[in-house]
Amino acid sequence: MKANRPHIMIIGGGITGLSAAYYAKKKLAAEGIDARLTIVEKSPSFGGKIHTIERDGFVIEKGPDSVLARKRPTIDLAKELGLENELTGLNPEAKKTYIVRKGKMHRMPQGLVLGIPTQITPFMKTGLISPMGKVRAAMDLLLPKREASSDESLGRFLQRRLGKEVLDNVVEPLLAGIYAGDTFHLSLKATFPQFQAMEQKYKSLILGMMASRKNATTENAHVPDRLKSSAFVTFKKGLQTVVDALVEHLSGEDLRTGVGAVSILKTAEGRTEVVLDNGDREIVDGVVITTPTYQAAECLGRLPVAADLGKIEYISVANVIMGFHKRTFHLHWMHPGSSYRATKEER
Repeated sequence: MKANRPHIMIIGGGITGLSAAYYAKKKLAAEGIDARLTIVEKSPSFGGKIHTIERDGFVIEKGPDSVLARKRPTIDLAKELGLENELTGLNPEAKKTYIVRKGKMHRMPQGLVLGIPTQITPFMKTGLISPMGKVRAAMDLLLPKREASSDESLGRFLQRRLGKEVLDNVVEPLLAGIYAGDTFHLSLKATFPQFQAMEQKYKSLILGMMASRKNATTENAHVPDRLKSSAFVTFKKGLQTVVDALVEHLSGEDLRTGVGAVSILKTAEGRTEVVLDNGDREIVDGVVITTPTYQAAECLGRLPVAADLGKIEYISVANVIMGFHKRTFHLHWMHPGSSYRATKEER
């Protein structure tokens, strides 16, 4: 090994750490730099929260299940890894989505994009919103745009434009599946900056979203034609596909599982010492931290930034996935309002 060979360590082997390693390797190669890359991951396997399992013919995601099609980096990465043909959109037959309100299931009205109505008639017919709530949402077409360019919470923005009822009954249930956090604690610029841009350009979120749908061809130019009608994309065998491809691409590098970083310190020579939880100490030239911020705070305990990182809140999410045999739902329905008589298969 060359004595002056640069050494870069990436702490965390989730999708962020693996992607960071992939692009670091690509950039170093392009610049003709012979460097050593090390990835350390505390858990027994790479992928972080991404974990796909196949059972009884189902592809089941124990973590995230898709990505927004408009997020170009994921599509570009899939193409670079030769996975473009593995990309798939939402099942076109699964068009019905329901939201439970006051113990009743309401079908989500057609034309909603991230909870924003883009078709007036279906929105006016929905039972999710009261008549007054619908009038309040329509005021978005008349309200002036916000002059200040500073950031605001996602919840405050949506309530200001569409009203509290639309926020509580439609938008939050949808966005909770993406960010799983209180919308009043989520940054608008960090989550949906396009909403702010729409308000500034069209003076209305609804009109901006309608225009965005018309311009979807331009905005989704990076998306394969067969997927342009889908807002979300994944891989035929689940998101684990991209994790496995990245690990294979990085197979020539120093990949370690079952070991995490305890602390990161500066040496007298200006390099960086990483102390691992197995007792090893590594002297490296650069460190990329891709762990959750509370873990990063522990590693950077002596630095002022650690206190701020430790204050960032995380939300836990539980996914419940159920599969049923089709024959289970062959029910003999009786008069409306009465109970049903189950078939032999269901009993």
